[in-house]
Amino acid sequence: MPTSEENTQVFFHSQGLALVCIRNSGFTLTNGVVSYAMDRECPHELFKFLHHLNVGTICVTDQHTKQTFKDIQASWISSSPFKRTPVMLNSNGRELGQCPFCNQTTCHR
Repeated sequence: MPTSEENTQVFFHSQGLALVCIRNSGFTLTNGVVSYAMDRECPHELFKFLHHLNVGTICVTDQHTKQTFKDIQASWISSSPFKRTPVMLNSNGRELGQCPFCNQTTCHR
């Protein structure tokens, strides 16, 4: 009978996955370990944070975030490493609910 060590596969990814939410002209970007939040929409800062997290794929929380991120992505120069980064909708159709920080449903956090 094989041991668990014999069945274990380890792969070190060169790039990671991040989740972004954009609402009320602010955004939150996280990879589950590090989070960046800004209360204003700033494509340059978002680009910088994506670079810091070494993101290879973006998940978005809702359709609004997806469209807004695509618009921001289109504004970056063609040689940008994030110009063609895949964007996936990570939603099961449910509303995100209230923000635990401000108790509003329109917050990006």
